[in-house]
Amino acid sequence: MKCRFHDLRHSACTKLVERGVPLPVIASLLGWSAGTTVRMARRYGHISAKAQRNAVGKLEPEQIGAGTGEQTGTPQT
Repeated sequence: MKCRFHDLRHSACTKLVERGVPLPVIASLLGWSAGTTVRMARRYGHISAKAQRNAVGKLEPEQIGAGTGEQTGTPQT
């Protein structure tokens, strides 16, 4: 398999996005203008299925004391 410098840009962008680095920081590192940041992130950032599952998992309520039925985010009265 042949690896070009340009391929490394794709990998770097993907890893930075997956690790939560803000787009303006990625844009600065990769030399993107402010007006093209979102378009370039879509082009270069190939988000993995695992990263997508992790993101969706963050929408689930966190469990405190597994098996007790108690959840965070439940108002205490």
